[in-house]
Amino acid sequence: MEVLHFPDDPRPPWLAHPVIALGNFDGFHKGHQAVAGEAIRWAREEERPVIVATFDPHPVQFFRPDTPPFRLTSLEQRHELYLAFGATAMLVFHFDGELAGTTAEDFVQRLLGDHLGVAGVVTGGDFTFGKARGGNFDKLVSDYYAATRGLVTGGADLLLIETIFDSLNAKAAVYAVLQYFEDHNIELPIMISVTFPDTSGRTLSGQTVEAFLHSVSHVNPLAVGVNCSLGAKEMRPYIEKLITLAKRGGLSNRRLAMGRLQDETQLKKLFDVLAERYSDREGGYTRIIKAGYRASDSAQLAVIEFVDRDEDAKGLDSGPVMTEEDEYDDA
Repeated sequence: MEVLHFPDDPRPPWLAHPVIALGNFDGFHKGHQAVAGEAIRWAREEERPVIVATFDPHPVQFFRPDTPPFRLTSLEQRHELYLAFGATAMLVFHFDGELAGTTAEDFVQRLLGDHLGVAGVVTGGDFTFGKARGGNFDKLVSDYYAATRGLVTGGADLLLIETIFDSLNAKAAVYAVLQYFEDHNIELPIMISVTFPDTSGRTLSGQTVEAFLHSVSHVNPLAVGVNCSLGAKEMRPYIEKLITLAKRGGLSNRRLAMGRLQDETQLKKLFDVLAERYSDREGGYTRIIKAGYRASDSAQLAVIEFVDRDEDAKGLDSGPVMTEEDEYDDA
């Protein structure tokens, strides 16, 4: 694994458009590993290199040189830890007076953008950067406020806050949106969508879906969903398990499946249609079809579908259908 030092070392061509895990990383505890792990997952998903970036000396020691050393690991030890964890390269920002005086905007534009050409950055929820710690919660709120203004001015009828990795980002976005509504005496429906980086069922900041829902419920969103969490390969075992439950039949298995599906129409289809269809098949109920790349961000797309499916039933029994009575029930 290569070690780069900023600003001395240029970025080699094979590290083009990396995903960066950015933090002080004075050690490499579970919180640090969660940040680096999300960057690695993201990079592998998009087939990009991943860089773990840190600062040396630690900013605290630069501003308060009399502070006793408190680093848990040396640069050499961190290099070994990052390599073992799966990073492509390690980047060391030399923290001096020039870097300390760099604004948050310049840090993002000049260092991360122009010099490194990064495709994405992952940080911890409490990480700050830039002169006077300008890259912080207030900066997030300011950016989300500007985004809200642009969307509303452009005629948006609904605001979707999506692909949220941690609750701090969600709170900043929600706060900005509500503040804009109050400042301009308007109100639009809000939808919120969270992302789970792995199969643990927790956000990057450790929240379960129930905890996340509770943390944003005060907004009274139109809907709360999940997006960009599990790819087709990760979804496959869950679908296979549901089919196996249906094939076994029985009241207890119906209850287990209902706990996952939360929809009686889908439960009936699972036990009455799919279980019968695959009664003689030992696994392999689904297949994954590559569907090219999304135009907006070049993300790879895929479709997961049942094998031997009934083409005539396409689009039927695909989930709950909202009726006019449902739509206006709470009006």
